[in-house]
Amino acid sequence: MSPTVPVAEDAAPDLYRMVRDLADRLGVPAPSAIALTPDCDSWLEDRTHPAHGRRPPPAEEHGDIAGAGRPARVRAVAPVLVIGSPFLWWMRVGELRAVLAPVVAGTGPSAHPDIAAARRFVRGLDAAVAVTSAPGRPTVVRGVLAGVGWVTRLLLRGCRGHAAEMERGVAAAAAARAQAVDHGQRIVAQEQVGLAYAGWDRLLTRVALPAWRMGRWPSRLNAGVVAALTELSRRDRLAEGFASRLGERPACDLLEEPGTMDEATSLLAARLFHGGPAETGPEWSPVHWGDYPEEVVDRKWRTDAARLHRVLDALHVPRPPATPRPSPGSWPT
Repeated sequence: MSPTVPVAEDAAPDLYRMVRDLADRLGVPAPSAIALTPDCDSWLEDRTHPAHGRRPPPAEEHGDIAGAGRPARVRAVAPVLVIGSPFLWWMRVGELRAVLAPVVAGTGPSAHPDIAAARRFVRGLDAAVAVTSAPGRPTVVRGVLAGVGWVTRLLLRGCRGHAAEMERGVAAAAAARAQAVDHGQRIVAQEQVGLAYAGWDRLLTRVALPAWRMGRWPSRLNAGVVAALTELSRRDRLAEGFASRLGERPACDLLEEPGTMDEATSLLAARLFHGGPAETGPEWSPVHWGDYPEEVVDRKWRTDAARLHRVLDALHVPRPPATPRPSPGSWPT
């Protein structure tokens, strides 16, 4: 299961309502839940494995009772919709709806019993290969698992082409189904996807990474990328067409408490992209954007300057003589 921030329905009723309305228009089952990921991507994730605490409901609950000589089919639970948090903060409601349309359309094939069974079979083979490859086993057990792993890899190679062809067909069917929903918004939304990806990558590498290395994690990463991209859209002549969209309702308004969700996804981003701890502590504390210049930028400059002076002292480079400070009357006008 991918590390995500779960979004309860009472924390985002408007978002759940929008997704369900989108599923109704597409004629597919609505996702069973919604979660956020600190990445510029969105997907459906099946979490019906027993390890996740959820199982598919029995066939009798849906009326899929086996007939004579026909086994009962278990109808799969709808997967969880995982949404990239930069999309939710930067995009407008209509743009997010257009971006999510082909993703939500994938719940239709996920509910098909044959497709769900095929995916479970492939995931089972993949998990079996991982188990047989785990180190630290006794010699006898390792020998038995080596034979099982060889058979499992053989089966996995045999069905790989069929599984890939099935997934291509599922993706093509979902894209074709989503063509009828918000077609005009999809072109504009795809432009915003690229812009959000570029802004998010630059924010993480240039702004968040120095803070993470100091034991601080910016607590409003999504709000930060929105501020940066908004400033870029207002000053860049190539982005003049984006100015009018800033007056529309942002998609993060679909959340009841965007700040709380932003803080949770920011902490998850620090854990995923830097390896920081999952909880705040004395050496791992949040920093707000108002305190960032003093607590991160100034501290980084002082650290770099001290490191440079140590290198120069080790090389015995003489320090330049101190220059007297000019009096205020001698300053140029």
